[in-house]
Amino acid sequence: WITGFCLLFIVYYFNASAMLIDKSVLDISSAAGIGIGISSFVLAWVIYDRMCRSSLIKSNIWFTLLGLILLVVFAYGYSRVFSGRAAYIHFGAMIGSIMVANVFFIIIPSQKAMVKAAREGSFLDPQLGKHAGLRSLHNNYFTLPVLFVMISNHFPSTFGNEKGWLILSIFSLGAAGVKHYLNLRERGIYSVWVMPVSALILLSAAFLSAPSKNPVGCQNEVSAAEVMQIVKARCSQCHSSMPTDDVYTAPPNGVKYESIEDVVRLKDKIMERAVLTKTMPPNNKTGITDNERMLIRCWIEQGAKP
Repeated sequence: WITGFCLLFIVYYFNASAMLIDKSVLDISSAAGIGIGISSFVLAWVIYDRMCRSSLIKSNIWFTLLGLILLVVFAYGYSRVFSGRAAYIHFGAMIGSIMVANVFFIIIPSQKAMVKAAREGSFLDPQLGKHAGLRSLHNNYFTLPVLFVMISNHFPSTFGNEKGWLILSIFSLGAAGVKHYLNLRERGIYSVWVMPVSALILLSAAFLSAPSKNPVGCQNEVSAAEVMQIVKARCSQCHSSMPTDDVYTAPPNGVKYESIEDVVRLKDKIMERAVLTKTMPPNNKTGITDNERMLIRCWIEQGAKP
């Protein structure tokens, strides 16, 4: 958690204007964005901890339902404050922080108390073990959603979707369902519906994030010269041998668009990031227009002729 929190600062907070804040989502200062991000982790833990200490914990159904609603609210809230990529990372960091707090504040102290009672032969409050077991079970269900968020940056069709918060919520529910099936199997209980339903939930997220068809079609032939003009105006600030961007001093991932051959070679990635998901340029920093994205799409669909 500590190393992950450091990475959160390095990647998203030290470069907040480029990676955290998307002014088309919410025009706030970097300091405000960082403050919202960190305070949200504390708020989520306080709400969750209060839920666990209330009578709500006695009802698995109501606790689970309200817990899911809480996760959806945070997913939606992050999507209305941060860039799509940052929203996903903060959702994962929020759950991860709850998991670590469970271990640090509940599970480890309970374990130490049990060891001390066994060593001294003194009375042990059985509620300590019960509460620690419940928190450990919750952490178990959180595992797969957090793992998904950790790799989500490699799948821009998720965080780049206009309903990214919904895809994130659906995937978290489906992943928790898979974990529930595995937990039942570990106990020798075999369910015929939990895994199929979970798979259908996950597939619904896949269908929801599927790329859209060309809404207008391509009426006119688009030339490579037109595409290179767009690339030089909107992409070369970062993707060149000598970037002029105020954040990137080297081309991200070594990707350079210095010739039409470079663009042709990476046309599939350009289609995914710049056209379908619109996650490039990051937070549309260079102001590429929808018409320019459509011209790039037409050129690629017409064969990407150099």
